[in-house]
Amino acid sequence: MARDDPQINVRLPATLKERLELEALTNNRSTTAEIVARLEQSFLGPKHPPNIVVRLEAFPYGTPSIEVSLGTFLRDFSTTLKESVESIRQAERIQRQQARAEAAKDYSLEPAADDGPADAETADAAALEYLEMRQRKNLQRRARAPAPPPPDADSEDNK
Repeated sequence: MARDDPQINVRLPATLKERLELEALTNNRSTTAEIVARLEQSFLGPKHPPNIVVRLEAFPYGTPSIEVSLGTFLRDFSTTLKESVESIRQAERIQRQQARAEAAKDYSLEPAADDGPADAETADAAALEYLEMRQRKNLQRRARAPAPPPPDADSEDNK
């Protein structure tokens, strides 16, 4: 602020003036600079948070701390979080694709060359193995399904 900036005289309660002076000392500003900063912030509104500094301290002893503004911290944290979530989703997609590929291998039968009775026996054994696997999977699926409700004691079938 320059000496040629307009001046304004304002009457304040003594307690408010003391609070302003204390905050000015805390923020290493003059009382006038503190008042101007607070007024400017009030015109910015809720979209622009005050210049809050977040002090990030690393866990290993001797590592210096980092001071960043709250807006920068939240923006970077949000970006990092989005990237982490996307990488987890990508890994889950790959796992599902691999599981589907494995399941497709389990259900596929190699076409047998028709070389006679030995190939027919191999095809029959593979078909039986496939049917047994399907039956096991159906039993497992039924075991996971909720049990049907018991019949009512008052139903007509029990009379």
